[in-house]
Amino acid sequence: NGDSSVLLARSTDLGNTWSTVLVDNNRGKSGPDAAEDSGVTGLAVDTSGPQDVVYVGWMVSYPNAPMTSDLNNGAVDVAVSTNGGASFGSPVNINTFSHLTTNVMGQTIPLFMQNYFAGPFLVAHNGVVMAVSGAQTSYTSNIFGTGSVALPQIMARSTDKGKTWTLSTL
Repeated sequence: NGDSSVLLARSTDLGNTWSTVLVDNNRGKSGPDAAEDSGVTGLAVDTSGPQDVVYVGWMVSYPNAPMTSDLNNGAVDVAVSTNGGASFGSPVNINTFSHLTTNVMGQTIPLFMQNYFAGPFLVAHNGVVMAVSGAQTSYTSNIFGTGSVALPQIMARSTDKGKTWTLSTL
């Protein structure tokens, strides 16, 4: 009901001791825009710079959103730590950067990263982070046989530590 959060356990001594870091806090939130975070679906650490940059990805749903709300499309969030995972900035929804479309039965419809089935997968190196997940759309069809449209995988790429993303299909 909009109260699950994302936590990350981290160790700085090869696993002898552990601490917990709050990545995204949804506790006590209510209303139609109260987010419910999935478990962590993607984790990447860029060790190429002087300080490790940690990327954490997860899916977000909005169980209390009205049926006609864009919130029902969900979100694919990534939060970034530039201090080796000691703290994290506010999460960024990769889907807000999507301008991808596809054609279904002559109709152009928007595509965005799916927020279910364990996306996004993350990888990072040399200041570049990439996220990959399946595509989804809000398109629905009542015509028999058209409900299962094959959709591509979507790749998102950021070169500014996850502040902005460029999306493309695979």
